[in-house]
Amino acid sequence: HGGTLFDRSTHVQHGTINGASWSRTRRGLIANSFNGTSNDVDFGNITPTANFSILFWANPPDGDATYRIMFGKAGGGDPSRFQFTWSSGAWGFVYGNGQGAASVGALALNSWSMVGITVAGTAIRTFTNGAFIAAATAGPVTQSASKVYLAWNGTDSRFNGQLVIPIWVARTLADVEVTRIYSHLKRFVG
Repeated sequence: HGGTLFDRSTHVQHGTINGASWSRTRRGLIANSFNGTSNDVDFGNITPTANFSILFWANPPDGDATYRIMFGKAGGGDPSRFQFTWSSGAWGFVYGNGQGAASVGALALNSWSMVGITVAGTAIRTFTNGAFIAAATAGPVTQSASKVYLAWNGTDSRFNGQLVIPIWVARTLADVEVTRIYSHLKRFVG
C-alpha cells in the first residue's frame, strides 16, 4: 500500500498519503490513522456530480472542541466546498457555500461508526450507522480546482483519529441501500 491509497472504482482517483499510517480495525478492515496536525490523504481535484453519495467509517478518539475535517474539499465560503466536520463529539456536513450545513449528531468515541450523505441536486440526507438522521437543502457545488482530502479540506484543522477510505458513488443511494451497505460492512469493522 505504501504512500498511495488506491481507488478500486472506475473513477481511478488514487490518493497520496501524507504522513498518515496504516492500521486495521479489530476485524481486519484497512484504515488510516491521522495525528490531527499534519496527516492527510490528497485525492486531487474531484467535483461531484449533481447526484452523489459518500459513506465512510470514522473512529474519533476524543470529543475535542476543535473544528476538524474528516473528509472535504475547500473551506470558508467557497461554493465548491463539501466537507464532513467533527467538533465536540458530533459530526456534521457542509455543502456548497455553507447554506447546506447539516448538524448530524454524536459519534461514539474510540469506536467505529459509519457516516454518510446522499445528495440529489440540492437535497441532502445524512446517515449514521445506516440510519437516516436528518435532511437539509443547499445550492449545488460548483466546479473548482480545489483538492479533495481525507482528514482535511486544505484550510481548516485536520482530523485526529482513524478513517477508512470513503465509498463515493456517482448517484443518490436510496435509504435502504445505505442501510444494506452498513449491515454488510459492519462485520469487518468490529
